Amino acid sequence: MISIEKFEILGKEIWIAVIFERKIDGLTFSLDGRGYLRERIGSLKAFLERRNVPVNLAEEKTCYPEIVYDVL
Repeated sequence: MISIEKFEILGKEIWIAVIFERKIDGLTFSLDGRGYLRERIGSLKAFLERRNVPVNLAEEKTCYPEIVYDVL
């Protein structure tokens, strides 16, 4: 599953995507818009699959992106 949200930091948009199943498997972000985020998601998906992590990109709303944002 994947959860994607947009936040604002100092007047700039940041898109955060978190790939998860039972736990967070990976995360990526973009300051250059949702289009670039999609490229980063593709790279992260390939990285996880090379390590035999199953990846399902069905979107689901969760609190994971907000947790990542709070840590930033």
